[in-house]
Amino acid sequence: MKDDSLAQLVLVGSMDDANVELTATCDSAKSIWEKLLSVYEQSSGQRLDRLIEQFFRSEKDGDDDVVTHIAKLQKNFS
Repeated sequence: MKDDSLAQLVLVGSMDDANVELTATCDSAKSIWEKLLSVYEQSSGQRLDRLIEQFFRSEKDGDDDVVTHIAKLQKNFS
């Protein structure tokens, strides 16, 4: 139980708020990991479709210069 609690702490501590909320009902590190896998582990075709859709929906923030915008795109799609 102690190891599971530590694993949960490590997992949740490295997540953003959206993923913390997504896994809030999980009661073990294994269930947290399985939930994350079910959401993020996709076939290559599914991942490519999602990335293409995300790319075409992305817009440059008004305050960003072109270099900053490209850096954000590279971060999102690397």
